[in-house]
Formats: sequence, structure tokens, C-alpha cells
Amino acid sequence: MRWNTRLSTRVIAVTRIVAVGASLTLFSVILLRSDETLDTLRALDAWALLWIVALQAVYLLPQAYRYWIILDSASDGAVRFWPWARVFVVGRFLNLAIAQAGNVYRAVTLKRQHGITYTEYITAFFAFTWLATVLNLALAILVVVVSPPSFSIGQIPVLLVLAFAFVVVALTPIVLSRLLRAGATQTTFWGKLQSRSTALLRSSVGMLRLPALMIRFVTVGIVGFGLAVAIFGLTFRSLQIEVSMAETVLFYVLLQLTTYLVITPGNLGIQELSFGGLAEATGIGLTPGLVAGAVIRVTGVVALIITGFALGGVGALKEARSASVEASSPD
Repeated sequence: MRWNTRLSTRVIAVTRIVAVGASLTLFSVILLRSDETLDTLRALDAWALLWIVALQAVYLLPQAYRYWIILDSASDGAVRFWPWARVFVVGRFLNLAIAQAGNVYRAVTLKRQHGITYTEYITAFFAFTWLATVLNLALAILVVVVSPPSFSIGQIPVLLVLAFAFVVVALTPIVLSRLLRAGATQTTFWGKLQSRSTALLRSSVGMLRLPALMIRFVTVGIVGFGLAVAIFGLTFRSLQIEVSMAETVLFYVLLQLTTYLVITPGNLGIQELSFGGLAEATGIGLTPGLVAGAVIRVTGVVALIITGFALGGVGALKEARSASVEASSPD
């Protein structure tokens, strides 16, 4: 069993290394072969970069607070906001170096220091991810509706894409929570998995029935959404790339969706290629999209490094390597 676990871990690690190498190679080749690369980089406003880094750092605050609102509900107020904000930021910092290290660090730290179980943390993580995605899609739809003219991705109207994504993301956990039942046999692996999945889905969906929580979550989410759109808009303007408000929002939604499916550490290379692909599909151009994605990446990393170091991220990085073993044990 241990040999199989080690083999699986090595296979996953090798796969991620290959994915990073392939995506960065493709990213580099496209930029080096494009005549637009130098022109786009020459247009870069250095002062705007400082503002983007500052906004990236400020953006961490509403993100942490919105996450804490859900965690506070899932754990019955076991942790105050500022201790959680440190754990949140340091976790993001760790994810820069090791894929999922930040989530492991958060789960272990919350259990050790605040008595929050892994089940409570996983419930909060899922609920936050789900509700944040639904809210971002809803706000994106609103912006697209009130921001004429409409535009398409290829031949498909963006509004239709966003509406379809909203319906699927919003309804899937609700439908599953009604369809799934706790496993009849708790002693089997699948029975335990089904029971825990059912409990997680019902707890997450149950948060929709808490008006005070939802009002706070949506309010802070709108603030974070506005900050994110400002960051993206400033990034495009700093590169002298003309984009509409609706297109800017679409890039932010894409970024959020890619962060939830982690393929490489921090989705390095994947995020930039996604930006380039969306930019090409919307008529902005592949190269400007790749450069804009790189600017978002670099400024976000700089902001996280500054805040992460300030909050003790280096020591946490050492702890995260050993914490993964503890996190794999049951509650």
C-alpha cells in the first residue's frame, strides 16, 4: 500500500513537472515568434505596475474576509478574522511553490491552533469555491447585459456561455444534495465517501438558507469583484490594449475558473495560455493576451511574496512539507 502511494505521488509529481515544462515552452515559443511581443512590452507603463501590485495586495483582504464568512459559519466561530487572514495569505503564498501546499497548511494550522476539523475546513473550502463562482458568474452576466454591444467567443454569444456556466455551477450541488443519500454501509470505502459527500453538499447548500450570511458574502464579493475588474482593466490599459468592460470581466471569470482546477503549481503556464486563448477568441489577439496574463501573474506573485514573507511564509513552507502526512489522517 505504501509503495503504491509513493508511486502515485511520484507519477503525479512527474506529470506536473511535464505540464509546467510543456505549457511554459509553448508560452515562450509563441511570444518569441510573435512580432507583437516587443511592441506590447514597450507600451508597458511602469508606474501602472506599481498600482497593480498595490491593488493585488489589497485584493487579498476582501478575498480572505469572504472566505472567513463561510469558514465562520461552518466551524461555529472557532477562529477570528485576523488570525484567519494570516493563514489565508500564507496559504496562497505556499501554493506558489508547491501545488495544494497552501490548502494543506490551512487545514493543519486551523486544526492545531483553532480546533477546526478537516471536515469543517473542506466544507468551507467547497462552499466558498462554489458560492464565489456562482456570484462571479452572476455579476459577469449582469455586466455583459448592461454593456452593449454584445460579443462572442468564436460563434457563440458570451452571454449564452456565461448563462450556461451559471446554471450548471449553481444547480449541480443543489441537485446532487437532493439525489445523494448517506451510504447504508458506513464500513466500506464507498459508503464513507458517499456519506461525507452528502454531508458536505447539504452543509454547503444549507448556507443559502442563511440570509444574513448570504448578504455579507454577496456584499464583500461585490467589493472584491470591483477590485479585480479594476486590476484587470488597469493591466490592459498599462499595455495599451483596448478592451471593453464586459471583456475585462470575462477575463477575470476565466482566471477564477482556472484557479479552481490546479494542474501546475499556481497553474503556471496554464493561466497565461488561457488568457491568450480567450484574447484570440474575442479578437484582442493571442500575443497581447499572453502578455496581459503574464503581467497579472507577475504582479500577483510580487504582492503575495511581499505579504507572504511579512506574515511568516518561509517558516510555513517548511512546515507544509511535513503537514501533508498529518492532513491525510482521519479526523
